[in-house]
Amino acid sequence: MFADLVHTIYYIYRVPRGAADRFLEVTSAASDLYRRHGALDSFMMRITAASAQYACAGLKDVVCVRDDEELFLGIDSFRHADECRKLLAVIDADPDIEKLFQAVQKIIDVSTVVRWEATSAG
Repeated sequence: MFADLVHTIYYIYRVPRGAADRFLEVTSAASDLYRRHGALDSFMMRITAASAQYACAGLKDVVCVRDDEELFLGIDSFRHADECRKLLAVIDADPDIEKLFQAVQKIIDVSTVVRWEATSAG
């Protein structure tokens, strides 16, 4: 039933330019932890073009970003929504994820992170 479905969590992060390397270091460790606990994948992407193009609004038109910030897109993928819920409970209970969360809170304001979930339509 779920063989072709993928459930994904997306995050948009606003990161101070001077802190991008540290942010990537912390989130890379978190991605490793997610994969160790069974996520299909977990990775971070630096957003390189966020302005309007091809008659479409740009990401910068809908996400407020200051000149001294960079945008990043985090992606965590799971086999399906039920597995996502089960694995997140395990991940959230791992003491290392709490340390990484505390580290990332020193870099960014977590309340400005945009988060959503989606399941493939296949």
